[in-house]
Amino acid sequence: TQSATSFWGGSSFILKSRLSLVMAAFMVGLTAFSRLYLGVHWPMDVIGGILFGLLSIFMANHIVGEDALVKRNHIIAISIVALLGMVMPIEKDLAKAIASLWGMLCGLYVEQKHIQFEPIQKLKVQIVKVIIGMATIIIIYIGLKNLFPKDKLFDMIRYAILLLWITAGAPYLFKSIKFNEG
Repeated sequence: TQSATSFWGGSSFILKSRLSLVMAAFMVGLTAFSRLYLGVHWPMDVIGGILFGLLSIFMANHIVGEDALVKRNHIIAISIVALLGMVMPIEKDLAKAIASLWGMLCGLYVEQKHIQFEPIQKLKVQIVKVIIGMATIIIIYIGLKNLFPKDKLFDMIRYAILLLWITAGAPYLFKSIKFNEG
């Protein structure tokens, strides 16, 4: 429920449309209901997940800001958290989330400072970019999973690389490729 609230609520917060707000409320409500119906969570768990998801949306907006600019202080802070995640005895899923956040913020910082990619192009080009991007994501995810030992540290590295690709690698590649739109 927390993930659904964070994703759908965050998307609605970014899109700022009535339809996205309705969709977010529907998806969060459906997720919350499914958790209760399946008996995997108590009502307080679901309410807590919704509240924590909303809190994370507002915190992210406050930290990153309306312009969504990643600053050097953000990189320093998440790097400290990632280092602590590597050495502290934490759940594997939390370690993956921390590494993903580190990769995403570092990639966004590089993209905003050096790449400045303009994502919108003709539909044909967009489809090619999606295919290339998704194929590379699958290769990175499966390839590194098979290459690396099954260990928290290597999972963190894999997820960091994956998000670095999504936020900086793919934009750099797509900006470098000269698509022939003729």
